[in-house]
Amino acid sequence: MKAKKIPPGGGTPSGAYQAGVESSYQQGHSTTSSAEMQEKILRLLRVGEANALTLRDLTRLTESDGRRVREAIRRARLDGVPIVSGEAGYWLAATASEKARFTRQMRSRAREILRVARAVEAAAVSS
Repeated sequence: MKAKKIPPGGGTPSGAYQAGVESSYQQGHSTTSSAEMQEKILRLLRVGEANALTLRDLTRLTESDGRRVREAIRRARLDGVPIVSGEAGYWLAATASEKARFTRQMRSRAREILRVARAVEAAAVSS
């Protein structure tokens, strides 16, 4: 039996959708609840930066999109799970210094976002 040739980009759900290739992935719909997604991610993440998983890894392993993965990570963090991230990807903090480094980065980003918001708020509006 000859394999059907998939057009470029057809190997991804969005590429398959755009190329008109049938896919079991339903664009914009997911059968995994946010709690299930959070559980999947917590089962996948390992302790220590050396064991980090990239967003690409997590999307592939959970068969989901980046937005849903990031949302599940955000929820887990708010529930008190010490998921940290950096250039290596996402991992469970192994040390207090990993947590401290991550929280410093998050606070710095928050300050920058607030600084930009204040600048836009103070800017004159052109008519």
